[in-house]
Amino acid sequence: MSDHSSPLAPEQLYLMGMDRNDIALTEQLDANRAAFEAGHISAREFADKRIISLVHHLAECQRLRERYLES
Repeated sequence: MSDHSSPLAPEQLYLMGMDRNDIALTEQLDANRAAFEAGHISAREFADKRIISLVHHLAECQRLRERYLES
């Protein structure tokens, strides 16, 4: 019995990366909301952090697409 596994297809690697990216975004947004609701940051800071998180998420989506889906 061989212990070798088949390499993952680019589409699978893309989806795995996107799953991690989505989880990271959710965690960032949740942390920012908690900081706002606890009074640690202002509404403006909360909005700015949300925008930064979303822009970073979209950039990572683009990077993953270029890496795994464009040949």
